[in-house]
Amino acid sequence: MITISRDDFRKRVSGCWLGKAIGGTLGMPHEGNSNVLDLKFYDPVPKGAIPNDDLDLQVLWAQLIDRHGPFLNRIDLAQGWYEHSDFPWDEYGSASANFARKIFPPASGHHSNFCGDCMGSPIRSEIWAVLAPGDPKLACKLAYEDAILDHDGEGIWGELFMAAMESAAFVIQNREKLLEIGLSAIPKESKIARAVRSTIRWYQETGDWRKTREKILAEFGHPNFTDAAQNLAFAILGWIAGKDFGEAICIAVNCGQDTDCTGATLGALLGIVDPDGIGEEWKPPISNELVLSPNMKNMNSPATIDEFAEQTIRLAEQMIKARSEKVQFTDGPTQTTNTDIKLGVFEIDASFNSILLAVKPLKITAIYPQGFTFIPGGTIPITLEFKNESNDTIDANLEMLLPAQWTLTTQTPATLNLKTGETRQIEMVFSVPDRLRMYYEYITLRLAKNGLRQDHRLPLISAWQWDMQIDNHRQSLWLPERMLLPTDSKTLTVVPGKTITAKSKFHFPRKQRVRFILASNGSGTLSIDGKKIIDYKDAIFFPMTHRAFEETFADVDISLGLHTIEWTLTLANHPPQAALLIADAGSCLLIHDVTIATDLTQ
Repeated sequence: MITISRDDFRKRVSGCWLGKAIGGTLGMPHEGNSNVLDLKFYDPVPKGAIPNDDLDLQVLWAQLIDRHGPFLNRIDLAQGWYEHSDFPWDEYGSASANFARKIFPPASGHHSNFCGDCMGSPIRSEIWAVLAPGDPKLACKLAYEDAILDHDGEGIWGELFMAAMESAAFVIQNREKLLEIGLSAIPKESKIARAVRSTIRWYQETGDWRKTREKILAEFGHPNFTDAAQNLAFAILGWIAGKDFGEAICIAVNCGQDTDCTGATLGALLGIVDPDGIGEEWKPPISNELVLSPNMKNMNSPATIDEFAEQTIRLAEQMIKARSEKVQFTDGPTQTTNTDIKLGVFEIDASFNSILLAVKPLKITAIYPQGFTFIPGGTIPITLEFKNESNDTIDANLEMLLPAQWTLTTQTPATLNLKTGETRQIEMVFSVPDRLRMYYEYITLRLAKNGLRQDHRLPLISAWQWDMQIDNHRQSLWLPERMLLPTDSKTLTVVPGKTITAKSKFHFPRKQRVRFILASNGSGTLSIDGKKIIDYKDAIFFPMTHRAFEETFADVDISLGLHTIEWTLTLANHPPQAALLIADAGSCLLIHDVTIATDLTQ
């Protein structure tokens, strides 16, 4: 059993959030700069902390734990995110669009998400370490529920890697041991694990952080500056190359790319490891005010960093008491009887083509073996998995409510009977009508018992229809939303250098200024109602709404009604990549309620 001194814990928690604010404020003005920087202090010197999403969502998570208690789950987090934030950026925007259509985790981090390997989740790791100090396994379990909201790849491993190290840092301060613990939580073959190990080796060989940075970019660099592997490698480089707190966070930020994230992530870790090591000169410019981004809504947040630290300390007491078998708090000194904390690789517990609908007393998971996309006139299979998590037998009537003209082609039992701990799967296949009524639909699972009724909505998303031509071959294709390239067509084969043309009709439900982003690794044009609005050569694939390359997007006033979209693409590289994003031009949030016209002759 590990006992943690309350006084020592309070000091390290305060160091964590202070280091987070300092590092984020240092890096924020330089976010996205791909050059080597030469910072030795804030530049410019701020007059208070700068709002940063690195901290925003963690403040929300604390608010949700206060609301739901220590056993909160991914459903609580997703609903809280949707109610309290409207970030349009990258994986945040994809997750928000998915939440709006009831696509909850883990599918929300996978469906139509181009940024599953990015930094959005690693920067949220500290809250779980603070809530599970000295218990990296619990910290990783909590962090996983968070990461799958908006990630399906390296972003998940990045958050687990950081959460494991930060949790252990409350009782272990040896850097090599902490790195070993962090790496033990993620697969050896993951890009982040390889980047971290390579960074350590390269710095040992060169003793020069600039040369090590060059090697990181050569091996793990990515055109998206928020890619997790390169940025976590920079944070670790700052840690091993810096002689003190200030030099370490400056080296991390001086590597460029996602500088607010690297500075904030390393600053928080160092604040836990050695809170007294934060130089006094770093504190006055940021003050103690807790400043949130304007994208956070209806928040009841603490006014200062100190108040937030006290809130998380209180929540940690609750979490440890309720869920940790290894740790307890004490008014005496910290005592660690087992410092050899090894996790084993964290096991992902669900398919990314699934949604957790309910937890207790009846755990319900909807599994989509072929994904959420449906095609008019086709079929879509869904498997419902029920597990009785209560101490009593569950008996309920079961009913499936379908959209107009949809049919269930398989027999479904009318009742559900499960003993304690029992699991049952029901496989169903639904037939889709020939014409679309909506861009997205819902099937409702209704459970009823003793006059009480509970409904769960199963989301379904229409494919996009394109009349597509390559050379003399023409075919009407249905592709997953936002994706533009056929992968299984027997007629059309995408070959670099060949020009693809395509046309479709979309119904917009309101008058709106719309941002169209035609992303590809090649050359492309996009026309709306016959007017060309995008024309570019030799781009790289960068499907982002708020920071797309200038030549790959256009903002257009769209009237309510039907509009024709036409595009051409000539792709230069393998693998060919292309996508069309449709977003609100003001907020950059993805628009999720346009309707596809199923008759292209309209």
